[in-house]
Amino acid sequence: MRSRILDDRDLRILTLLSENPRIPLSSLAKLLGISHTAISRRLRRLTDSGILRQAVTLNFDKLRFKIAIMLLEVDTIKNLREIARRFEDCPRLIHLFQGRGSLNLIAVMAAENEEVLNSITGTCMIRTYKGVRRSEIVEIAEPLVNPYLPIEVPRMDMESAPCGADCSSCPRYVEESCLGCPSFVGYRKAAFAYRDGDGI
Repeated sequence: MRSRILDDRDLRILTLLSENPRIPLSSLAKLLGISHTAISRRLRRLTDSGILRQAVTLNFDKLRFKIAIMLLEVDTIKNLREIARRFEDCPRLIHLFQGRGSLNLIAVMAAENEEVLNSITGTCMIRTYKGVRRSEIVEIAEPLVNPYLPIEVPRMDMESAPCGADCSSCPRYVEESCLGCPSFVGYRKAAFAYRDGDGI
């Protein structure tokens, strides 16, 4: 595969988009001194190459979400990849990385409240999957620099969770100590609330 170095204009486009993702193409073109068509062509190339993906990010602090980082030791690469395949469409999974060393799988998870956090770091989710030898959980207390994360908005269009879990038969869901998966038709969306009165 032939490598291609990003030129100064590509880097300037990425810088401007990172500062203001909603900047109009006409403004980008004017700032770079090139045509609207040229900007569109560069953006398409950056997107098609996998360098750029424009996505909605949400302020987890204002939404009062709980963020947890799971550090896991998975016994084999095969099981690690199976976990990645099983949970790739999980709406609460923000990032999943392969790590180096004994803790070789790193998951960043988002939970709507403390009860959901207990579910996804306990009986439900990655920690209980086959091949996981041990795990450590780090709960994020508060954002110090950037509170925005690519948290998925509830879809509520599936009979079961993308990972295969059946929320309707889960004791924690039945007891209403868990909201259910945001992809599940029975998800209790009333808890998807935010801090009001401070400019949001």
